[in-house]
Amino acid sequence: MSEAESMRPRRADAARNNDRLINAARLCFRVEGPDVSLQTIAKQAGVGVATLFRNFADKDEMILAVLAEEITVRVDPLMERALADPNPVRGMMYIINGMMGIASREANMISAVGVRREILIGIATPIVGTLYELLKQSQAEELIRAELDVGDLVVLLAMILSSVESTPPNSRSWKRFAMLLADSVLVPGRHRELPPAKAFFWTPEFP
Repeated sequence: MSEAESMRPRRADAARNNDRLINAARLCFRVEGPDVSLQTIAKQAGVGVATLFRNFADKDEMILAVLAEEITVRVDPLMERALADPNPVRGMMYIINGMMGIASREANMISAVGVRREILIGIATPIVGTLYELLKQSQAEELIRAELDVGDLVVLLAMILSSVESTPPNSRSWKRFAMLLADSVLVPGRHRELPPAKAFFWTPEFP
């Protein structure tokens, strides 16, 4: 047997262990909460702690792996559907709803990340890029207010995702806030003129 052939079973075992750990992490965070230990996750996966650390350096890396898989399975198809939809606003809402669903189901996992949410930026970058493309299409068709830019989009997305923290985990309460976002910000209506973005960086003057 060649060295390459002997490596295949080990690679297959490593892939299976990785899948077991991701599935176990998803379950344990949902059941045990954001403070679940890596030892509990390893036990649920049926592997040793050493095997866990061969796959993931720490809890943050494991969370990223789980969320990245969720995005691949649930949001990537929605992005394709959104780009193919003749209504770009509807396409944006496909993606936002998909992300809100993940945030609700995995609320404990996102809570575990806490203030280190910058680690989520990498996996969200393709989503923001697609939303920006849809935003420009919507603006070209005069479906969305013209002064919104990608920076506004990121903040609005963070705002709507943060509403999950105030709703029951794994519920569909977030749909109310997604609809409010669409009705009050994205869908045209009687809007007041927005101040320029630089107006948000100011120092208050006191008498």
